This record gives sequence, structure tokens and C-alpha cells, in this order.
Amino acid sequence: MAHFFQCFESLQAFSFNPVLECPHCAACSHFVSHGFIYKKQSRAQPKIVGKRLCCSNRFGHAGCGRTVQLLLSCVIPKLRYGAVTLGVFIALLLSGSAVAQAYRQASGACSARNGWRWLRRFYHSLPNWRLPMQRFNSVAFQHRSHALQLILSTLAIMLPADKNLAISAWQCLHQVGFC
Repeated sequence: MAHFFQCFESLQAFSFNPVLECPHCAACSHFVSHGFIYKKQSRAQPKIVGKRLCCSNRFGHAGCGRTVQLLLSCVIPKLRYGAVTLGVFIALLLSGSAVAQAYRQASGACSARNGWRWLRRFYHSLPNWRLPMQRFNSVAFQHRSHALQLILSTLAIMLPADKNLAISAWQCLHQVGFC
């Protein structure tokens, strides 16, 4: 079952498919819309970034009652910022910026401590990213720490020049959260 979609229209079309199979109980035709997922960015109105589907076990349905989230690919699960901000952060790191400076520029935050948290999440995602790749070149990032050498060399290979679009495309292709 797909979990990431490029646009809201394709997400809606997928959610109304009458033969969707639940990934938990394998029941078909028991999904019921369970509302939209909103994300509030700054002072603007909250925008819809996804939809919840419930495998219904009420009113004649024999589902398991569990919920599935369908998200737009510009959203990184469990991360406040979207793919665009994360793409800017990665681009700044690859261009040689310090972690604190890259995080402040990308997010506009005063403190840079979440930049290190993002790097820790990247480090834990390395096995998922490196699995389909063959070779790595960490020579370009020799002046960085060992962990940053691994992370940056992997990101340089796996993401093309336009980082924010690449993160969305990667999530749609692999149907897994980026980090």
C-alpha cells in the first residue's frame, strides 16, 4: 500500500479505491475516511498534508480498527519542517557550511541544536539509504567528522542537484519516510 503521494488529488483518488487492502489485517473494502491531517506552518492557516483511513470494525464492517496515514511527499513524517527546508539544510551542508549555520539558515531558528538531531536521524537512516547504492566517495568530505563523512557522501550520491524535490521523489519511490 502506498503511503506517499505527489499531489492531494492522487491521494484522494487512492483513498477512494474500493478494493484497498489493510496492511495490518489484509481485509478489503473496509476503509473509512478518518479525517485529514493538518500541519500549521508559522502564522498561516493550517494546510492539509495528508489523510487518515480507518479499517472499520463498526456498522457491519469486519476490519481491525487500525488507522493508516496517507501523506503528501513534501511532508517528512515526525518532523515539523517539510522537504524544502530539509533540502536547503542538506544543500548547505554539502556546500561546506557548518551544521549550526546550515540549520539556522534553513529553518530560521535561533538555536541550532535541532540540526544535530537531524544529523542523528540521518545517521540512523544510513542503512536504508545505502542499501541500493554500490560505491561511496567520502574523500570530498575528509575535513569533516567520520559520521558527517558517511552522511554527506551518501546524500551527495543519492540526491541530485535540486535537493527539496529529490526528498519528495525519494519518499514516493521508496514509500518510506526520509528520516
